Amino acid sequence: MSHLVAMVDELSFALVLGSLGWFFFVQTPVLMKRMGRDRFVPLQLSLVRPLFRTVLALTTIGAIGAVLSTTAHLALGSAAASWLLSVLLLFVVAPRAMRAGGASLAESLDPEQQKALGRFTVDGGGDSTKVWHRVLGLLTIAVVIVSGAHLVVTRESPEHPHPEPEPANATPPSHADHSHPPAAPAAARVSPRWKANPETTEGVRAMQAIVTRAKSNALTKSEAGSELRMAFQEIFTRCTMTGEAHEALHGFLMPTGALLDELDAASTSEQSAAVLSRLEAKLATYGDTFE
Repeated sequence: MSHLVAMVDELSFALVLGSLGWFFFVQTPVLMKRMGRDRFVPLQLSLVRPLFRTVLALTTIGAIGAVLSTTAHLALGSAAASWLLSVLLLFVVAPRAMRAGGASLAESLDPEQQKALGRFTVDGGGDSTKVWHRVLGLLTIAVVIVSGAHLVVTRESPEHPHPEPEPANATPPSHADHSHPPAAPAAARVSPRWKANPETTEGVRAMQAIVTRAKSNALTKSEAGSELRMAFQEIFTRCTMTGEAHEALHGFLMPTGALLDELDAASTSEQSAAVLSRLEAKLATYGDTFE
């Protein structure tokens, strides 16, 4: 379920980028140049409100998806900022820009100015729209930047779930396999091991050493949590793995990161010890997937 919610989150903000990019950076310059101000502005005014209603709906869906799929502060903050900007655009800026756009049609422009894309980009339909046209443009660019930043930080967040990949060297079943007995239990199957870069393996071993010291009471819970976080982040920073091996590493690290969150939240020594034991067991499975 969390994979589906994460996909909805990313798809919603990708659609925000696509719709705003097309409307303002592709459609507007082309139609303004071909139609001229007097024919283009009424068309533009009729489309602005539906556009920002759509953007607000998408950012609302994306923000809900972010809340349900991640606890990363940057991901949640960028989703909330994009939603707030969309509300401001739809209910405050767009209505004023549309009123100013209608008033601008009463201004007379010579034929060259009618199709001057540079003038329209800066002033809108005329002097009447100058202020609100610029505010609308700046806030729209802000939505594009913040939504794009949200997509980047959610993809890089270790807490943001992604589907597990199928191993590249898995052998597809042949027709002869259909007559065979059911497959062996999952525990009996041999999964391929991915080649890990040395820095990643060093990082996992460093985490194992920290857990061992913490279990022997050589570190306090706070000290262990801090050192484990640093080693955990170092794995991401120094990882040079790509493709399916990189995705497999994410599949290993996501539950590891969740255990670090549990360790931070532990309020008693018994809870801390239990989490450390589970973390130790999880780290011990590293060699089952990577070599």
